[in-house]
Amino acid sequence: MKQCPENLTKANKSIFIGVFLIALCTLMYELLLTRIFSVTMYYHFSFLALSIAMFGISVGGMLVFAYEKWFEKQNIFSVCSLCAIGFALSSVLAILLHINIRLIQDGQLIPLNVAATYTSISLPFLFGGILLSFIFTRYAAQFNELYAVDLIGASLGCLGILLTLSIFDGISAVLLVSLLAAVCGLIFSIAAKSKRLISSCSVVLVCLAIALAINAKSYFGQNPLMRILWAKGTRVTCPLYERWNSFSWIAVSGDPGSSVYVSAAISKVFHSKQRIRGLNLDIDGSARTNLIGWDPVLSNLEVFKYDITNLAYFLFPSPNVLIIGAGGGKDLISALVFDAKHVTGIEINENTLNAVNKRFGDFTGHLDQNAKVSFINDEARSYISRHNKHYDIIQMPFIDTWAATTNGAYVLTEASLYTVEAWKVFLSHLTDHGIFTVSRWYTHKGRGEILRLVGLTAQALKQMGVDNPRAHIVLVRNMSGSDPNAVGVGTLLVCNQPFATSDLKEILEIAKRYQFDIVVSPDFAEDDLIGKIASGEDFSAVAATMPINILPPTDDSPFFFNMLKPSHLFDANLKSYLYDANMAAVMVLVCVLVISIALTYLCIYLPIKFTNTVITSKASAPLACFFLSIGITYMFVEISLIQRLIVFLGHPVYGISVVVFFLLLSSGLGSYFSKRFGLLFHEKFWPRLIPIIVALAVIGCLIPVTITAFSQSETMVRITLSAILVCAAGFFMGMAFPVGLTVAIRDDEQMVPWYWGINGAGSVTGSVLAVLISLNWGIGLLYWAAIAGYAGALGALACAEKKDDMEHLTKK
Repeated sequence: MKQCPENLTKANKSIFIGVFLIALCTLMYELLLTRIFSVTMYYHFSFLALSIAMFGISVGGMLVFAYEKWFEKQNIFSVCSLCAIGFALSSVLAILLHINIRLIQDGQLIPLNVAATYTSISLPFLFGGILLSFIFTRYAAQFNELYAVDLIGASLGCLGILLTLSIFDGISAVLLVSLLAAVCGLIFSIAAKSKRLISSCSVVLVCLAIALAINAKSYFGQNPLMRILWAKGTRVTCPLYERWNSFSWIAVSGDPGSSVYVSAAISKVFHSKQRIRGLNLDIDGSARTNLIGWDPVLSNLEVFKYDITNLAYFLFPSPNVLIIGAGGGKDLISALVFDAKHVTGIEINENTLNAVNKRFGDFTGHLDQNAKVSFINDEARSYISRHNKHYDIIQMPFIDTWAATTNGAYVLTEASLYTVEAWKVFLSHLTDHGIFTVSRWYTHKGRGEILRLVGLTAQALKQMGVDNPRAHIVLVRNMSGSDPNAVGVGTLLVCNQPFATSDLKEILEIAKRYQFDIVVSPDFAEDDLIGKIASGEDFSAVAATMPINILPPTDDSPFFFNMLKPSHLFDANLKSYLYDANMAAVMVLVCVLVISIALTYLCIYLPIKFTNTVITSKASAPLACFFLSIGITYMFVEISLIQRLIVFLGHPVYGISVVVFFLLLSSGLGSYFSKRFGLLFHEKFWPRLIPIIVALAVIGCLIPVTITAFSQSETMVRITLSAILVCAAGFFMGMAFPVGLTVAIRDDEQMVPWYWGINGAGSVTGSVLAVLISLNWGIGLLYWAAIAGYAGALGALACAEKKDDMEHLTKK
């Protein structure tokens, strides 16, 4: 490829600022889509949408490769200005289309609407891919510096999204990202010295600024001009109150004067004419909790004595209670109805607490001002681990949201509260004869979740030295009917001592009085299967006979809701155990993997096929393998670190602010220093990847030790340690791409955009494959697979260098 004039000069400030801004905007837009899709679609569909859309970056690189001669002739600043404006306009139009059309009906995607959404949301990524690929091609000699700025911009996008969603709603946040992209376009237009482009960019920028101001003001006034109209196929009416943050959208609806609280957990024998006032608080349009209208006369709230989730209270006269997931406050009020000595409610979502105690404080009775009530804004497991407090009752009622967090809309995301290690923490913080109680949905059709819950309990008890776990377990059920599709509630009671005979007698009497069903207890089991699981005897043998995976989740594989075995993926008996949504989620993951592999192949093959490019270099094939490999393995490391450290850090937001931010930031620094570091290795390039493998191996050994040793340390200590480990990994991984590109430029510069596209496609495929591996074989194996991947990349680069050297010698 003949070098362009820009290749012979250094990139000016406009180029670096533009790369920084477009990288920041791209990552912010990606994370915003994750958050918005979690509201509008089921989380597994949102993963599908985002994975396909991200291929836009790869396609952008391929277009620069395919139309190389056209791009060569163009003014780089003009092209980049147009791409930035294209990003700004298409991101707004795509999100407006998305929030105004219905995507799901009866649990199924509407194909035409989904196709329109997927196409439109790909466009901003396409424009961003063209811009970055074009710049990296023109200024290939400074690639390490430009790539460093790209990664640093992306890392700050992680922090930017946390700040933005703490102020604005999701749609206003998209407008802000579009505004920043327009600023990028204006900077490039000024560098291009084009009055027409400057005027156009200025108009777009002003219009976006006005739209942002109007929509943000209307959001603050609780009546946003642009808002989500469809959530998971259901029309969204204007809520009384709504708030966004980086891991949820909450909306309160109902009429404070007339809305009535109802629940599947209430006994069928409750026939009081009294109606409890209640408002609905929806999380991401699916998970629901209730704000209960306060009544100072607690006897008027006797409905909660008929609630099966409160069964443990009958065994204690005046307990000290801890609620994991305070939600709308219903469970705290229940504790007060049972005359609890004190009740502590832990709630991870600050917006939920503000809704309960501030915005609707008059309705809920200002529970935060009650002397017997304490609210804690924290992640429950982390808080309990750090405090040496003990409770008579620890209650965990329906706390999962099935929502996608902004550290990635990964299918069946980890549930760190449903692991053996977590339950050992909870049980160890009970008083003598204290009870840990968990409530989950119970259906005859989807019984697998309950079976795994019991198995998890039995194995946690056995690891704590209990010989007969069944003596510590009681499972009670409340069903709305005998129909196989009837939905009920199962409440599990776990005592840290064997249940006393008097306690079992009390539970039996309460169950009989309220028409609850005893499913399993120390002296009764509804069937042999659940009895064997509760006893913990020959558990592995029992689990092996099941068509679903009921083995207890651990911190290495914290996927409680994923019970599909790969060998039984198409087993007809699965519907007897699993909810349709859980099966659909895994099937979507498999489909995404197949689609990603197919699109990756097309990204590699089509540009060569349709441009009639003749690849004469023998180094091109191993270089393509190299860039594909580092794209996949980088995502392996990133996702495994997020999944592992999010439990250690104790909050989903830290998955972004610590893992992703520091990983991208340190990778940017690694890219910047790659040339200086490479001087140690003289003429050879492939040995420069050896430190990556060594560093990752050392960090892989240190992470489990660090988590064990510092799990009870203060938050800042855990954040600092995590940041050090992540930065050590990211710094060396950031060197891989510039090192590979140096070899690629020396071999054949015209292939650079092709390699860029291959790397981007590998990143998307890697994110899907990483989830599949961790779901089925654990986070630890995923991490070590990444190390193996970098070893393979090292081999590919060594092969490419060898072939390139041989070609140069032949020419000489």
